[in-house]
Amino acid sequence: MLPYVGRELHHRRKKLTSFFLKKMFLLFFLPSSHDWCWMCVTMVHEISSSEEMFDLARRLAEQWDGHGMVALIGPMGAGKTHFSKGFAAGMGFASEVTSPTFALVQEYRGGRLPIFHFDWYRVELSDEILEIGWDEYESQGVLLVEWADLFPSLWPEKVIVVQIEIKENCRYVTIDTPNN
Repeated sequence: MLPYVGRELHHRRKKLTSFFLKKMFLLFFLPSSHDWCWMCVTMVHEISSSEEMFDLARRLAEQWDGHGMVALIGPMGAGKTHFSKGFAAGMGFASEVTSPTFALVQEYRGGRLPIFHFDWYRVELSDEILEIGWDEYESQGVLLVEWADLFPSLWPEKVIVVQIEIKENCRYVTIDTPNN
């Protein structure tokens, strides 16, 4: 297993480090086999535009195989929904993707796998999520969950954690696999 890539990037090495991280990401996301060991390290990506956020999520989705969960964590306005749009596009979904803040879940069908896009921001108890059939969604497709850190006890075994931090004019996106 490779060592953890630090979150704090030095300004003098910013461009070189950003280039290195993007190249590391591509190496791990373009495996020769379709095994989940391809993402056994924590990766940090410096994102400076909405297009880069969309592209990062699209590349992750293009390599996704099978069921599981993408746990999106970050403050309001960090880009969780924009990441979701890129992920849905990478899965082959061509229609509009919106935040399910008030609906709690949006279903996107028509891609390689169904996507169930949740937003747990307004949920007070995990029982509310279980009552709408969380376990059934988990077995039917990919779970894309905004504010997933509010109820980590509901996370399935196969989960990718996407943490988005806002610093200055950039977003730092950390992709991790804590349970794999």
